[in-house]
Amino acid sequence: MYLFRSRYHAGGSYLRCRTAVAISLLLTILWSNIAAAGQNIVVITSSALPAYQRAAKALERQMALNGMSSSFTTDFWSLEEAKAVAATVNKRQDAVFVAIGSAAADFAVHHFVDSVVICSFITRNAFETIGADLPASNTVSAIFIDQPIERLIKMSSLLKKDQTPIKIGMLSQNTLPVQSIVSKAAARGLNIEINTRTLSLTENPLKQIEPIMKNSDVFIIRPNTSLFNRLVAKLVLQLSMRYKTPVIGFSEKYAKAGALLSLYASPENIGQDAAKLLTEWLLSPQNSLPVARDGSEFTLVINHRIARKLAMRLDDEQLKAALLKMEGQQH
Repeated sequence: MYLFRSRYHAGGSYLRCRTAVAISLLLTILWSNIAAAGQNIVVITSSALPAYQRAAKALERQMALNGMSSSFTTDFWSLEEAKAVAATVNKRQDAVFVAIGSAAADFAVHHFVDSVVICSFITRNAFETIGADLPASNTVSAIFIDQPIERLIKMSSLLKKDQTPIKIGMLSQNTLPVQSIVSKAAARGLNIEINTRTLSLTENPLKQIEPIMKNSDVFIIRPNTSLFNRLVAKLVLQLSMRYKTPVIGFSEKYAKAGALLSLYASPENIGQDAAKLLTEWLLSPQNSLPVARDGSEFTLVINHRIARKLAMRLDDEQLKAALLKMEGQQH
């Protein structure tokens, strides 16, 4: 639950002034209690959206499973509460902060600059943008919600076990180091060819997507907040059916809309991964913060209707188990 709920009632400026003073005093007391209690964890959520709250609850549960609940106090703040505290107590940094969502991350890294801040529920691009104006720091880390490209390639190889090489088409927000990816895959015994494309707003999306889809065995879509609108999503899925090319999406909605399957980080996955990184840091003998990294937890959703249309028989649990096995062999 949140530490406090501030409400202003009608009754004139005098009452509003008294209320503001009371809130200011309460915030100061709350922060003083945190500072006096020793090592404390403050979780800041970007908004009251259910997904953020689910991630926060998952983090709390995972910390308890990790045996950390008895050693550390965890408080949960909304972004508005965090802003009020920072303004009232002159940005004192006496706690470890876990930001859930990019808005919370942006605020935390810029206002609690001497504290450890772990950013979650955030893409790699958003994290890099937020930290672009900050000096190099060993007090800020992150768990990205993007699925690592290596995981997506492994999934592609499971979908096309008996085929070599596997031709992978890909839409991505950034230009990927394709040769490096292919070389790493080859080192793990995967024979792949990658054709990647970043969509341009000045070109017809059909002319950009169709040649890749037509010549691919598997088509991967990675998040692109500026270009992946409903029109492009609909086009991708229509071409997938036309050329019988399975699509790997990046959200539950993509799978429901017509992708063969999606790999993504659910709010529960995000909370679990944030707790893992936080626990790793808290238990580190050198107290060194792990570097920003991809999440290890993920959710797999298969659209079995699309699988039947593509004449593919897939089992959710077996496919995820096979992918986890491949990832375990990587380490």
